Amino acid sequence: MTKRFLNLLTALVMAVSLAGVLPAVTATAETSGDYEYTVLDDGTVEITGYTGSVTELEIPSEIDGKAVTSIGEYAFIGCISLTSITIPESVISIGDRAFKGCESITSITIPNSVTSIGGRAFSDTPWFENQQNENPFVVINGMLIDGTTCNGDVSIPDGVTTIVDSAFESCHSLTSVTIPNSVTSIGDSAFSYCDSLTSVTIGNSVTSIGDHAFRSCSSLTSVTIENSVTSIGYEAFSGTPWLKNKQKENPLVVVNGILIDGTTCNGELSIPDGVTTIGECAFIGCSSLTSVTIPNSVTSIGYRAFGSTSLTSIIIPNSVTSIGDSAFSYCNSLTSVTIPNSVTTIGECAFIGCSSLTSITIPESVISIGDSAFRSCSSLTSVTIPNSVTSIGYEAFIYCDRLTEINVDANNKNYSSQDGVLFNKSKTELILYPMCKRQATYTIPKSVISIGDDAFEGCTSLTSITIPESVTSIGDFAFNGCNLKSITIPNSVTSIGYYAFYNCGLTSITVPKSVTYIGEYAIGYDFDWDIENRVKTKNYKIYCYEGTAGEQYAIENDIKYELLDGSKTPNNPNNNQSNKPNNNSTKPNQPTSSKDKGKTPTNKVTVPKPAQVKSVKATAKKKKLNVKWKKVSGATGYEVMYAKNNKFKGRKTVKVKKNKVTIKRLKSKKKYFVKVRAYKKANGDINYGKWSKTVKVKVK
Repeated sequence: MTKRFLNLLTALVMAVSLAGVLPAVTATAETSGDYEYTVLDDGTVEITGYTGSVTELEIPSEIDGKAVTSIGEYAFIGCISLTSITIPESVISIGDRAFKGCESITSITIPNSVTSIGGRAFSDTPWFENQQNENPFVVINGMLIDGTTCNGDVSIPDGVTTIVDSAFESCHSLTSVTIPNSVTSIGDSAFSYCDSLTSVTIGNSVTSIGDHAFRSCSSLTSVTIENSVTSIGYEAFSGTPWLKNKQKENPLVVVNGILIDGTTCNGELSIPDGVTTIGECAFIGCSSLTSVTIPNSVTSIGYRAFGSTSLTSIIIPNSVTSIGDSAFSYCNSLTSVTIPNSVTTIGECAFIGCSSLTSITIPESVISIGDSAFRSCSSLTSVTIPNSVTSIGYEAFIYCDRLTEINVDANNKNYSSQDGVLFNKSKTELILYPMCKRQATYTIPKSVISIGDDAFEGCTSLTSITIPESVTSIGDFAFNGCNLKSITIPNSVTSIGYYAFYNCGLTSITVPKSVTYIGEYAIGYDFDWDIENRVKTKNYKIYCYEGTAGEQYAIENDIKYELLDGSKTPNNPNNNQSNKPNNNSTKPNQPTSSKDKGKTPTNKVTVPKPAQVKSVKATAKKKKLNVKWKKVSGATGYEVMYAKNNKFKGRKTVKVKKNKVTIKRLKSKKKYFVKVRAYKKANGDINYGKWSKTVKVKVK
């Protein structure tokens, strides 16, 4: 099996997942007394956890001098000691399942300040059951949070302004619903799986219908939607007879100018004038759709609108200002796209996997190019970035294996290019070396301080790279999948990223003393057919210095190593001097006896590794990720890693002291992969346990 074939296999597998740079956690979790919290962007506090055991609790209006404005998802879940809760008037939002399973709570005081309540926030509590017994409509501050005990034909009471997420979900005895004019929004999955529901009348004040709002209502045949509705979410009516009947009447289902479905269309299609929005997933998977004419009335193309269709070309009119995330993802027959000067944003993964796309012209109007926007466009040969672009997302042009050059307009204020290689404006960061540049050797400019994530990934033509002394950091996956014969890491480098030299053809590497951090699988690893399994490269050797990150990495990963000061090592007892580089450096912290040679110096405290984290659970909703796991005895804290792909490219990490965390500001409708490890500190040193098994979850 050739290395080139394996690299292509890796590219194919990884292209399936929509990878990208992840947003930062809003804040690292902090603690104050029995509360765990994060500081939000506006300087206020969200409570994310509670460890107390009192029965009657008044939640404080301030923590550490900051106003408490939010009770996060799962914050008090399963707090069985609590019998009553008083929420302060500073709080404006309560997250999904915030008090779920608090099986002793009979009293909850909720102030008028609360304007947002998440789905199932109080489910499985006596208080909530009492509310249901008093009235099948549980309404708090104008928000209808539950109607699952309703039967037959119901009219939602006037005065309700919001039907929250999952309010009627799986209410099997509900047959019809009339929504009053006071309601302005219907939440995600609000009526999903109500399989006896036959008709819905939506009032004339509703402006938005959430994702999956009526999904799988298998008896729903009649829906009345007023002109006030301007937003209809992803798969809002999927799996309903109403939608199927609409498709029979016209393969283009349009509601108030929103084209919500065209999946039964064939051949060449002209979207009628008057359509303003091509909705989320409107044509997704429509394999017989070959051509579409979009009218000038359309202003936006939604998430995955044409994903995985058979389009061969597309002309986007001047009226369109944004191309949504994954809008044309995996349109494998798409050879040309005309993007007008009106477009300012090319969304995340907008053209990912368009393998027949040979050229693309990015107009001067475009300000941002999203993460993975043109990833795996394997026929794309060159790209020109205009001066208007201020943001190029993570992996925007990766795995374009015929790409030979990226050229940036000289007047661009954020980016530059040199010999077809993409840099930041000052050329202190090398962002991307095109995958198909046909050079065997490359010398990185001396201005470069940082080699970016994925910078040379998959560049199989490269056999030698010269890294200048100016470079201090080598990013994640920087040389993954290259075909290097040798590489010299200069003494200026302090950090080597995750998978940096993974599967790059090397059989040995010298790690200088300056390196203080080496990411997982950075050195000495290859992959096998399972992709998930990492295997050590046979006969690989690390040359390093005693007591440094290089030696620690070699020991922890059980990789052969040789010290550069003449010491014998446990896995090189003969100390074969002929195989190691010339180096006259003196050895620091000389071991006192021969049995100590090649080991950590005796004056260094060895911190025991904590046990492995087990039973990791993750749930996600509303761009938030909630992760919980069993506590590890003796652990100082935990590190949580998350990414949008199972190889954790573009990963982010957060450290917490408790055994749970809420991560915010994620991408909706994306899959995330999560793993956790414990760590232990002692005498200024830190030691990490093994990572847990990876958990996959999709953000709704």
